[in-house]
Amino acid sequence: WSSFREAFAHTFAGRIDRSLEVYTALTTQPGLAHVIGLAGMLLILSGGRGEEARAIAEETLASARAYDSPFWIAFALSGYGRAFTQTDPARARTALRQGLVYAREHRLPLWETFIARVAAGFEAVHGEIGQALALFDSAIDSFHRCGAHAILAGTLADLAVFFDRIEQPEIAATVYGTSTHHTFRSLLVELPGVLAHLRTVLGETLFDERVAAGAAMDLGDAVGYARHHIQLARRELGDVS
Repeated sequence: WSSFREAFAHTFAGRIDRSLEVYTALTTQPGLAHVIGLAGMLLILSGGRGEEARAIAEETLASARAYDSPFWIAFALSGYGRAFTQTDPARARTALRQGLVYAREHRLPLWETFIARVAAGFEAVHGEIGQALALFDSAIDSFHRCGAHAILAGTLADLAVFFDRIEQPEIAATVYGTSTHHTFRSLLVELPGVLAHLRTVLGETLFDERVAAGAAMDLGDAVGYARHHIQLARRELGDVS
């Protein structure tokens, strides 16, 4: 458990390589340590090293299920879904939806919220706009209420990707700005390309102005801004009254 917390701390601090070293060392041990190591590696690798993540995805999920701990099964389903986002969206969606249902059934609010965040980002790129908006709203509210500020920042960065997809670039750049106070950011590998696109669409000056405006907001205002624009988008879709 101490190694898991160490690895998690490295992740939040942006020291991804060091986090992977700790998780890899855990995989050489039996029992829970092995499960933690695989689950942690899968979640990290699925954020940009998809081929490596997919190579251990089945083993990770099987190990978590064999250990039979709901916490680690939900953890593994989250990483499994992320691992296949680019190459097999149908498989990714199935895993993420299974993870959401599983987390709710086993009363795991942390994983329900975290998987909702991953699923929201996935749907923003590959799926249903209304579903993405509902998941984003739920995740942002939950992370804000529980004080998970770093994960909240990552969720806001993912939301910026969504607003770029629906051609609202000024909102996207502003929301991205609200996420820049933390190193633990987007779970979506598309983010760098989205930022480049926003710079092109808005121009350097306006892009920098909108990012700066978002960065200047305190956390409560940032959450209020994001959720307000989520609700506006949902109304445009006829998703809420």
